[in-house]
Amino acid sequence: MRTHLETYRHDSWVEVPFYELFLDTQSLFLFIQQYLEDLALILRMSLPHSERHQMPAAFRKLSRRLRERILESDEPLKIFLDQEAPWFEEISDVRDDICHRTAYDKARNATFPRLSDVLRAGGGIAPFLSASDLRCYIGGLFRRILALSCVAETFVYKHIVKQYAAQTEVPPALVVAEGENDLAVTTKEPLFPPGTMIMTLSRVSLDNLEFFLKAE
Repeated sequence: MRTHLETYRHDSWVEVPFYELFLDTQSLFLFIQQYLEDLALILRMSLPHSERHQMPAAFRKLSRRLRERILESDEPLKIFLDQEAPWFEEISDVRDDICHRTAYDKARNATFPRLSDVLRAGGGIAPFLSASDLRCYIGGLFRRILALSCVAETFVYKHIVKQYAAQTEVPPALVVAEGENDLAVTTKEPLFPPGTMIMTLSRVSLDNLEFFLKAE
């Protein structure tokens, strides 16, 4: 997706492979949708037994129920979901437009006043088309998902600790570039706190992620 977006000129999408960009965008939305459904399951399972089975399975409905009936007013997860409620309500419609109702204007000489000249939703203008460009929207999507992951993780571990006394607090986590840190080196002091979860990604993957996260 990054490669395709870097090939457009400010006045034209002629050099951009439309179909490949569409498939990349579609795949991203499918991945995010599945991630939200998986997160909804984890949130439900962290609740007390008397509550979890009363919760809807879909993230969209679950987040609304959590905000309105379950979460305390000062709970960081509630504050975040309250602030981002309109965006998360819209993302389901965006996913449907992108994955089910999208049609292309196949004119290869189309100029680029707005992204809607490239990705056109047959069911109406999808909310993200008002963004300055696709890179900015994807960057905002990544930032929201990362923030949601952090507040949801804290919420889940807090409830696990309440139910299981032997469970410790949430362990720290790091994402590092593969091969750029010697995780087996011996030092007098630990490089990371005990229990730290470490995920390695290729440098290319991290650079691609930062390309979107840095979009204004």
